[in-house]
Amino acid sequence: MTPTDTVALAVTTLHTKVSDAMAKLAAALALVLACAGVASAYPSFWASEYAPSCTAVPTAGKACHKAPMMDARTVVSLVPAAGGAPVKTACAGKAYTVKISFPEARLAYLTLSGGAVTVKNALNSAKCPNTFTFAAPTGFSPSRTFSTSAVAPASGSWVVSVASATGGCAPFMITRATVPVARC
Repeated sequence: MTPTDTVALAVTTLHTKVSDAMAKLAAALALVLACAGVASAYPSFWASEYAPSCTAVPTAGKACHKAPMMDARTVVSLVPAAGGAPVKTACAGKAYTVKISFPEARLAYLTLSGGAVTVKNALNSAKCPNTFTFAAPTGFSPSRTFSTSAVAPASGSWVVSVASATGGCAPFMITRATVPVARC
């Protein structure tokens, strides 16, 4: 083997090792990005990227999420802000604590058909004051219970809708509670 052949072999070997390393790095990066997408695929991601209105919750599958399922096991209750038992009828313009109880730890996105959430976080905005996001970007971890403060609308029925998920590709679970609003 001539010195030129030896150099050519060394360059080829080095090129192969660099190419292998680059391929492994690319695969690792793809895995990290895939995991990041899964971690973001909670109801809050749907709300920030796909919600057609401020009261919408998912009605079809999106990305890796399958079609949403109605969730009869989650409980939504309204408790007067001053405390007491959950109410069956809300008083117009009065403050309430909206409590959500899940059968297992989840993250969630809440919408109100009227009134406004009085505690704001990074993912609800002036555009949608009737929403609240329980997700990592707003300081929440998956939990079996969440609550936020809200003011009842002036009249009609108050629909509280909750889209939740147990993980990145779990189906969205949809819960709705309708509470009549009266002048009290």
